[in-house]
Amino acid sequence: MQAPITPEILLKSKMAADHFASIMEIVRSQNEMQQQLLAQNQQRALDAGPPLPTYSGKREEDVLDFVETVNREANAGNWPEAQKMRLAKAALREVAAEWRWLHDAEVPQDWAGWSTALCSAFRKRYTFAEWESMVTRRVQLKDETGPQYALTKAKLRRHCPYPMTEADFIPYLIQGIRHRQFRTVLLQNPPLTITTFIQSYGLLEQNSDRAPDQELTQLEARIEKQSQEMAELRKEIGRTQRFQPYDQSRSQRLTAPPSGERRCYRCDQAGHLKRDCPLENRGYRTGNDKAGPLGQARQ
Repeated sequence: MQAPITPEILLKSKMAADHFASIMEIVRSQNEMQQQLLAQNQQRALDAGPPLPTYSGKREEDVLDFVETVNREANAGNWPEAQKMRLAKAALREVAAEWRWLHDAEVPQDWAGWSTALCSAFRKRYTFAEWESMVTRRVQLKDETGPQYALTKAKLRRHCPYPMTEADFIPYLIQGIRHRQFRTVLLQNPPLTITTFIQSYGLLEQNSDRAPDQELTQLEARIEKQSQEMAELRKEIGRTQRFQPYDQSRSQRLTAPPSGERRCYRCDQAGHLKRDCPLENRGYRTGNDKAGPLGQARQ
């Protein structure tokens, strides 16, 4: 038998329905807020562009690479200058971030002035001898292509203490190429730019029927080893001669045992001394020795 529906039951049912409707309204509102936040984050990500690499100001990092990356990403994404500045400052870490907070009020707030101040604070400085030694040591690796070698080594030109054009830097590129048989060809008609060097070197590699000879590499290794051995030998000879008398013949004369032979200091003849010299008894003066026998002048 079905229980009768009383007003109390109807009231409770209505209250439960209202409560459920309010809960559903809260859930719907939360979903809408989440969708709005997600859309805002997506739009913010689109406005910001790809994340920039961080820069900490450490010795092994290159501030010029960081500035170049910011410029490249900004040009690709068509960023306004305010966005470029904001993202570049946000990418600074550690010492570079401290520099930003300490000097932010002193440096210009446009990109050209701010990036120049950043590079001036963290740019690596070399003497020309240090720079040339660093560039000379950078040679093309075994598995490195011509463009990879040229573009990577060309970055070192920025650290030269003096202004250097691409044409002036080309001989340094030619010096370090792996295909040594092409050096003479490239030096006879050197390219004027990095791009033309890559093109010329690429054509030579394509038209070449052989890679650098392994025998040449082994020969260079033997020459280097022999050069090191010669250098060590010279050092050893130098150390040995350092402790010898300054005048060895004079030292031997001073230390040699006296012989029984007597020699005259005047006539340089053996068998007598100066006091017994027969020339002395023949009329030589013993003063300044300017007169000859019997008072005759020497010729």
